[in-house]
Parts: sequence; C-alpha cells; structure tokens
Amino acid sequence: MNIHVLIPIHKTMDAPCVQSLIAMTTDLYMDGHKVKFIFANGFNAARARQGLLRTLAEDNKKFESEFTLWVDSDHLYYKKDFDSLVQSMKDKDLQLLSGTYKMRGSEETCHGRHTAEGKFEHIHYKTFNELADGELI
Repeated sequence: MNIHVLIPIHKTMDAPCVQSLIAMTTDLYMDGHKVKFIFANGFNAARARQGLLRTLAEDNKKFESEFTLWVDSDHLYYKKDFDSLVQSMKDKDLQLLSGTYKMRGSEETCHGRHTAEGKFEHIHYKTFNELADGELI
C-alpha cells in the first residue's frame, strides 16, 4: 500500500524520534509498502498543517496514497502501532481515525471530535491512573 506521512516540525526533531521514524519506515518497506514523507516547518502549527494539506493534495496526483498518517515530530514511531491503527480502521470500516494520548507527567487532557451534524464535541478525560505514559486512548 502507498502511505503518506505528514509531519509538522517546530525547529528540530530529537534523535530518538528520527531513529524510530527510520526504523518504522524500514519495517514498512520490508513488508512491501511505499512511504512518502511530507514535512512542514512553520512558526505555528496551524500554518504548518495547512501547508501539509496543500502539499498532500498536489502530491496525491503523483503518489496516490491509501493511507495518510499525521504524526508529531516529538513522538516515537513503531510499525506495530501503525498496523494496529490500520486494522482498527478496516475492522470498523472507518475513513478517519483519531487518537489522543496521555502526556508524560500529566493527569488530564482534552480531545474532541466533529459529529456527523458538523458540531464540535469535547471529550474530556480527567484521570489516567490506569494508563501508561504515551498509551493511546
């Protein structure tokens, strides 16, 4: 399958993040997938993400992807996590899957979604004692 990976970067990427990204890409290539990365560096995240979408729309004419993966430049990446997300999408027949995660040292986070009616619905989690740092919810 063809996979686009979109990454907004603010200034730099830490070495462990780059190393895990290279390892994940190698694992995907070894399974026969084609991966194309699009990076954007901007003064704010919104502008970087808009630039990523414009570039994706143009690039998809040459490299049509079956999956587009949005990742942050400060995460560690693993093929098994990507496979798990893709399998969840296939099992539930989803076109879009979004996740949030527990931040190191944090006890709360906020995440939301757009409903079918177009309204934004906040999903708020206040305690995470049962979750490990970095675990998706």
